[in-house]
Amino acid sequence: RDSGETRLRLWLRDPPTVPPPDPELPQGPPGRALVEQADCLVCHGIERGTTGPAFRDVSARYAGIDDAGPDRVGDLATRIIDGGRGVWGDAAMTPHPELERADARLMVEWILSLEGGAAPESAPLPSRGFFSGWGEAISGWLRERSPRNAPGDGLPVPGVHPSFDLDTVRPEGFAPRVGGLDFLADGSLVLASWDPHGGVYRVEGLSELAEEGEAQAPLRVTRIAAGLAEPLGLRVVDDEIYVLQKPELTRLIDLDDDGIIDEYRCVSQDWTATANFHEFAFGLAYRDGAFYGALATAILPGGASSPDQASDRGRVVRIARDDGRVSFPAHGLRTPNGLGFGPGGRLYVSDNQGDWLPSSKLLALDPDGSRSVFFGSRAVGGEAVAGLPVTPPVVWLPQGEIGNSPSQPVALDVGPYRGQLLLADVTHGGLKRIFVEEREGVLQGAVFRFSQGFEAGVNRLAWGPDGRLYLGGIGSDGNWGQVDKQRFGLERLSWNGRATFEMLAVRADDAGLEIEFTEPVAAGVADGAGAFEVEDWRYEPTAEYGGPKLDLRSLVPTEVGWSADRRKVVLALSELTPGRVVHLRLDRGELRSEDGDALWSTEAWVTLNAGGAR
Repeated sequence: RDSGETRLRLWLRDPPTVPPPDPELPQGPPGRALVEQADCLVCHGIERGTTGPAFRDVSARYAGIDDAGPDRVGDLATRIIDGGRGVWGDAAMTPHPELERADARLMVEWILSLEGGAAPESAPLPSRGFFSGWGEAISGWLRERSPRNAPGDGLPVPGVHPSFDLDTVRPEGFAPRVGGLDFLADGSLVLASWDPHGGVYRVEGLSELAEEGEAQAPLRVTRIAAGLAEPLGLRVVDDEIYVLQKPELTRLIDLDDDGIIDEYRCVSQDWTATANFHEFAFGLAYRDGAFYGALATAILPGGASSPDQASDRGRVVRIARDDGRVSFPAHGLRTPNGLGFGPGGRLYVSDNQGDWLPSSKLLALDPDGSRSVFFGSRAVGGEAVAGLPVTPPVVWLPQGEIGNSPSQPVALDVGPYRGQLLLADVTHGGLKRIFVEEREGVLQGAVFRFSQGFEAGVNRLAWGPDGRLYLGGIGSDGNWGQVDKQRFGLERLSWNGRATFEMLAVRADDAGLEIEFTEPVAAGVADGAGAFEVEDWRYEPTAEYGGPKLDLRSLVPTEVGWSADRRKVVLALSELTPGRVVHLRLDRGELRSEDGDALWSTEAWVTLNAGGAR
């Protein structure tokens, strides 16, 4: 499968480089120094687990084990070097082949020495090494995907969406880690790269590429600016380039018209930015004289929120173009890596799983509203914000199923999908499609798998003047980058007009749920409830990292009613109630279009904020 979503993966990514121990580090156990210099603390905390377990939990788990082989430290060191999954759930452990075995053993010895689990090195290890862990993961994967358990396939889409053609639009040797994309009036592309250079690049020749159909020859790349601090947003307004850095919004000026930036003029820096590595400034959207970005909160190594937060973190920031004045139309966010305007003129913002976020989500607000909207995270404000009304997400993105590190949303206005959204994702990868509806004055929606097959996890999107969608890729150590993919990328999708049979929308209906398809469904199929698997659950935000599905229920439609044109079906579900996520899986074998086509994707995740059966 050409996707990081499937649980059967080959570890082909370039391994991270782990430097030797730094003699300037404070004196202490050598294993701890090695842990601090590797990427371990990206996914593990000492006290609290995030993507991986807390080190104290690891120590406690392996304390006193006496039913297997003699070298516990050696086995765990092998697991650090080889990677794998299945011991602590489905999250993958990144391999570290560059580590010396002796260093890996020192790291394990320090972890096992933590309070709650220290034991002699000779204490035996449970008989489940790297390969047995993989075997267990594969068995679980097969059990979960067995057609005897449920209709539908539960797998990612196999590649690029059939209604689009994909091209790579970066010359050989150009490897941007894209933090922002936009276009100049002459059709050339400008991008910011999240790299040590802090560079901004101009890509020319895209129009020639479109005319000639050549893969790379016509393209020309020039670095026009450098030295920017983590540029993760870029917008061109009136043919002027603006870049959102961590500490400021900057206008780039070419004084002598030679194509190279000569002046970096600060538009605004009226927000707090400390040395915390997680205080990113994401963006950049623009409308009616104002720029919009989003400010991530500070976190500790391992993922827990820092107890010391600047008051303006976790907010959407509005910056006036003319004088740089700042206001904050929304707060209560954690890692809002992407925002953009979409249906209804609303500003849509993604946020990533963490404390007070049981799963990732997509949110919406009116940026010109009279009050600041609260999205629920108490990392900034604590008890002072606990009583504020929380604006619910347009869609929840169940972690590992349809999202992991969502990034930029963008309006989708081609073919039957007009009025919908596309949402990129860095770690789950690819593009998700989102249908949005307003019911009883509240926004809600359905999210569908849409496309995979890209060279990297997707971080930024921009529609070009040629009507094509440009995708910027990115990746990094730890749990931020799609498995088996590059850590950089620049590609584009072109609408080819071919019809793709799939769910177009899922709406709340007075009887239950209405599913609309892009093509008529063949007569005489899926007339009973057996073609539709439905379950729902709720989330409860807490101070813990992430959160489980609560009150999980299986629902059986009491009636299945098709429209005369066979494009819509209503599933009667009397149990549906607001405040829950509904997961639909359709039987790929039974549901066919009138032309005999199988469904492109069989699943939908519906966030029900209002409505439901009456």
